Amino acid sequence: MALRMVEIFVPAADSDDALRIIRELPIEAVWNLETGSGQMMIRLLVSSEHIEQLLDVIDRRFATADGYRVLLLLAAAIYLSSLW
Repeated sequence: MALRMVEIFVPAADSDDALRIIRELPIEAVWNLETGSGQMMIRLLVSSEHIEQLLDVIDRRFATADGYRVLLLLAAAIYLSSLW
């Protein structure tokens, strides 16, 4: 399965809405971090077959939001470990 790393930047005030939308999609993993500049960075690990669906949904909701950005990166190596 080819994976992509997606970093989405939205206003911190919209982060709950963004996470709610994202959780309804087939996502492998989610991390989020407040950047300190009033933005929330949401990092996702997504199967390449679901990228278009994700971007369509996120763009529809946040395209006009101040500071909205999306970075799409190839995930060359991934190791997910659970903590005991």
